Amino acid sequence: MGKKRKPKKKKPYPVSVLSQEQETQLKAFLENPKDIYLENLDEQISTPEIAQTLVERLPSNEPDAINILLALKEAFPQKIVQKAIKKTVFRFKQKGLFHPELEPAKASQILIKGVERPEPSVYLGPVDGTGSRGVFLVLSHLPKGVDLGMGVANDEKGILQFLYGRYTKKRMKEVKEVFFSNFNHAVETSLSHGATILERAYQDSGQTLGQQAGDYLKLRPWMLKNVSFLEKAAIFDFISPDSISEEALTASQIDRLLGHELMENWIIGPEKMRPVMEDIQKTRESRILVSEAQKREQISEVKKKAIHEIYSEEQCLRMKGRLEEMCYVFFKLDEREMASLCLAAARSVAAEDPPSWINPFLAAMMEHSLAFYEKVVGEMGKSPDGVEDNSSSRIVIP
Repeated sequence: MGKKRKPKKKKPYPVSVLSQEQETQLKAFLENPKDIYLENLDEQISTPEIAQTLVERLPSNEPDAINILLALKEAFPQKIVQKAIKKTVFRFKQKGLFHPELEPAKASQILIKGVERPEPSVYLGPVDGTGSRGVFLVLSHLPKGVDLGMGVANDEKGILQFLYGRYTKKRMKEVKEVFFSNFNHAVETSLSHGATILERAYQDSGQTLGQQAGDYLKLRPWMLKNVSFLEKAAIFDFISPDSISEEALTASQIDRLLGHELMENWIIGPEKMRPVMEDIQKTRESRILVSEAQKREQISEVKKKAIHEIYSEEQCLRMKGRLEEMCYVFFKLDEREMASLCLAAARSVAAEDPPSWINPFLAAMMEHSLAFYEKVVGEMGKSPDGVEDNSSSRIVIP
């Protein structure tokens, strides 16, 4: 009988040995993980061995740990780094941390018994007067569960809140109900549209996120890799720009638009309206302007000056974008007249006109806002500063 062969011992997992200089570089990364610039990591980290050791020593309680792992996975395809990432992902999952892009690829994630992965489900709420809206998206994760993200995006202040994580389908339905209770009349849209709204808000805020919006950075790498962002307003996939009427909106048309329940909260922010209302009140109480005609004329000048100051070229472009997005909402809700009025208003706001000219829609926004604040002051005794800003809308998941 031949001798039994001894089973081969498994080779130990390779342990990287770093030089003093490399240890110094690694120490700097670990002491200040937030300062790691995630773009072009392969240029910042000189060898795969340093990347491997960084992965192995990355603490699970580091808020940016997932984003660092995603960046390292992309930057270092070397086997020693990828193996280290897999082990660290397993360690993180035991702590309750995970991300779909770090999960190992499985055939079941693409096809199960010939069933294709469902398309993403995306909803957008109407735009409010401050430029805020709700965003809700669901990415199916076969064989079970979904990756769900939802939040509030503002076209001026950025992403105000964003929650992202993996949920069971039952739990997803409960969370969806919470979203729709916060954002009535939300409409279904494409993933490209929803992703574009989020990414533009992120860029507009200077790529800074508050504590309540940090989850967006968990979803963003996947979106940048898998989603095509829109180059024009989503409504123009359904309505040709050439079909927009060039006739100026009438006063009655603007009143109908701003009188719609989805546009009633389109008011100028309290911080901008307070000085306008103070100047109007001073004019009314003036002892120099004796006649009512003089006072009306002076009040008209106060309003015109305020409109020019509030609606700079940048703000007019924002208003144009908000109106185009509201056109999309009205179109999806099958309110075609309101959709047409929104597009006509958007065209007029973006038009170049003499400095002395006041856009009728913006003038109506001023009157609409004054009426709102005067009613609040009259009924509740509050100043404009005491009125809650709609942009502070938050989603609370029970």
